[in-house]
Amino acid sequence: MTESCAEGSAEPPAPTTKVSIKGTHADYIERVRAWLNARSPAWWAEQGEDYPRVDCKTEAKDALGWLKTNQKRRADVLRFFRNWFAKSARTAAYRRERGRA
Repeated sequence: MTESCAEGSAEPPAPTTKVSIKGTHADYIERVRAWLNARSPAWWAEQGEDYPRVDCKTEAKDALGWLKTNQKRRADVLRFFRNWFAKSARTAAYRRERGRA
């Protein structure tokens, strides 16, 4: 019996970056909230390294609030949140330059 190449080298599946946009808006918001809650501490640490001047957990709550009030649906939530963090970092840098931080 021959051994499969995949045996012993199984990697964990890549985390999903998308949520379903189907159903009611409230269902969508709950799926996004569940996606955020499923992020590991290592993921949050990585975001903190990528965006050192941004409180990513607070910004994630703000982004979720924006999604709630604007009735927008974004399938690729990883991309949405990383773009949100990047914009927050740019805004923080601008405020520091202008002496408004």
